[in-house]
Amino acid sequence: MAIFIEMAIVFFLLRCMPSLAASYDIDWSTGTDYSRWAAGKSIKVGDTITFHYGGFHTVNDVSQADYQACTTTTTLSSHAEGNTVFKLDKEGTRYFICSSAGHCQNGMKIAITVAAAAASGGAPALPSIPNANSPPETPLTTNEASFIHRQRKAVVFGIALFGLALLS
Repeated sequence: MAIFIEMAIVFFLLRCMPSLAASYDIDWSTGTDYSRWAAGKSIKVGDTITFHYGGFHTVNDVSQADYQACTTTTTLSSHAEGNTVFKLDKEGTRYFICSSAGHCQNGMKIAITVAAAAASGGAPALPSIPNANSPPETPLTTNEASFIHRQRKAVVFGIALFGLALLS
């Protein structure tokens, strides 16, 4: 009977923890319907997006106008290293395109809507106000994103062990 009580308490502790950020992988290539991919996701502030690509592809973080026109007039950042990780740090819509000739026009672009993260303690999340003088964010490398993911798993495991220790 005691084991069931311990399991119930651990389950309760884990359910009460604020949700951890999610990581999303995008195979960045021609011939994919990215609007359909994005529509099925509940992406929140704190999540990361990893673009996996090679060859002649790029990932350009652009304005809405550039996204709609498939241009890179006001590119916020441009990458061609093969795996690019973006930490989504504010709510709103982020726009990404491939600047290789004809790729964006053939659908290699994605608009990702980022919702506010769930606030802990019942207080509403405050909107972030962008600073016009701040440089554009630097995307995380694949190794940095993997490290953060491992850290989050370790925190959850540690809390679960702590909960079990309290019950003993």
